[in-house]
Amino acid sequence: RRTRGYRDSPVAMLLSATLVSGFAPTPVPCEPVCDWSTHDFKLVGKEMACVARDPDVDEYLFYTMEVGKCTLKSGNKTHAVFDIDVINGISFTNAPYEKVLMPSETALPSDMSNYVDKAVVLSYVGGDGKMHVHAGKLADVGADGTGKLVGERLFGRDHGALDEPVDCAIDEVAAVNGTSGVGYGMCIFDGEGRVELAADGLGAFTGAAAFLPLNATDLSMFEGVNAAVYTVSGDYEVFKIFKINNTHVAGVSYFSTRAGAWPTDFSPGEKVVEPCSIFIDVSRDPRCPGGCTYVHIVHQCICPHYHRG
Repeated sequence: RRTRGYRDSPVAMLLSATLVSGFAPTPVPCEPVCDWSTHDFKLVGKEMACVARDPDVDEYLFYTMEVGKCTLKSGNKTHAVFDIDVINGISFTNAPYEKVLMPSETALPSDMSNYVDKAVVLSYVGGDGKMHVHAGKLADVGADGTGKLVGERLFGRDHGALDEPVDCAIDEVAAVNGTSGVGYGMCIFDGEGRVELAADGLGAFTGAAAFLPLNATDLSMFEGVNAAVYTVSGDYEVFKIFKINNTHVAGVSYFSTRAGAWPTDFSPGEKVVEPCSIFIDVSRDPRCPGGCTYVHIVHQCICPHYHRG
């Protein structure tokens, strides 16, 4: 008794008939992944995607870090009332782009109204010597020029008016439905173009200025996106994150205002360790289509229309 095998299978019989008749199925042409005349196929976050070589300016989502002196009128769990005298700042774009506007190229705000209706993060050292970080939207600007930041305090305590202006940083981005990161801690620059942050505080917030608790947030969603740090010595460094968790961020720099960030033919790079604050690009997630963000706390994809504010 012969056992039915491969030669008796429908696939084998179809293949035999095809070879005998001389007929070969016409292959179905594959659609090109990208328009190769204008795009490249690159890693964006954790996924491959088509990336324009020369994108329109509307395709950029600019993040701005500005530093200066802040006059604080009050701060509590949901509000911070302040004014800032900006000294300088930089702007950097969302991944996969690596465009950076240097301090000399970044237009400084003439008044607090520049921040109205944008997602804003304010960082400063309070009268208690501790770091205070507020995330939210600037709701309005008073007659005295101070703005009211309405949202959530991520780190710090309630306080009244501070006796004198304090060093501060303000991060802002056009209000979008996505998830960005913010934090502070000790930065380690190895002099070879790598940066690490040992975080004292790290968190995520949405473009609607809602804080996402760390126990509800998978920070690995920020791997592969851009971030910028500002150090107490007054330097900026912009890099791409390759590892992140609740206490640690690591990446490779592609822009720095700091001398010795990389080795040269004439001198080695310089290792530096100093306090810093961090601002992280909107994340993307493989569970979502291109350009969309997976917001863990609501377990759904949000697909924003990016725009510059």
